[in-house]
Amino acid sequence: MLRTALLAALTALALSPAHATAAWTTSSLNFREGPGAYYAIIGYLPRCAALTASEWRDGWVRVAWEGRTGWVNAAQVSQNRAHCH
Repeated sequence: MLRTALLAALTALALSPAHATAAWTTSSLNFREGPGAYYAIIGYLPRCAALTASEWRDGWVRVAWEGRTGWVNAAQVSQNRAHCH
């Protein structure tokens, strides 16, 4: 029984979403299907777009924006919006 409970807890932890944080674009940029310039562009984000960042990987950030999820270049994302004023 303890083993089953432990396995259930580990599975829930592994499947839980990553910690999401607020972020903003520092310039207009491509919104892509995956973490790389070779992935298809699914949209364009304007400067100072408010994002929810959930994963940072090899210079790319997985973000949610206006109900869609995709990837953007991390160099063009800030975790504060001071540049938007």
